[in-house]
Amino acid sequence: MYKPRGVFMRNPDLVPAYLRPGMWGWILHRVTGLLILFYLLLHIWVIGRAAVSPQAFDAIMVTLGTPFWRVLEVGLLACVLYHGINGIRIILFDLGYGIRVHRAWWYATMAVVVVLFIIGAVHMLMPLFAAVVSPAAAAAGPASGGTALVAGAGPAAAALAAL
Repeated sequence: MYKPRGVFMRNPDLVPAYLRPGMWGWILHRVTGLLILFYLLLHIWVIGRAAVSPQAFDAIMVTLGTPFWRVLEVGLLACVLYHGINGIRIILFDLGYGIRVHRAWWYATMAVVVVLFIIGAVHMLMPLFAAVVSPAAAAAGPASGGTALVAGAGPAAAALAAL
């Protein structure tokens, strides 16, 4: 006699290996929405604490400038990008566009999110690498055409540094 073991054995549709892109889109949309809600609540709490005094504000800004919080901001960027762009995809489905090719739309959504995420993440994380600046480029400065670049960075970093 068959004895189910755990929720995955009772419903094989929940096994991650069997999930189709539409289901991954549904799950990620809910998870990113909850993470954005958590961030919003944390943000309200931090702003409330920072409004107590100028010293409290300065202390919180120093804390939020640490690499740990910068990386979390990049995670927030990923959540907001996915949730927003996937929300546009869902609105288009509600209007009747692309329903028959929803898998291709999901992959296109993910491609747009990844491209925008890479651009945003590089831009957001550049200050973290400011301590690892090439001394020669920093000494030359922008006036002489030199740019302070991250050691070993390529042309993309130079273009972003010029912004």
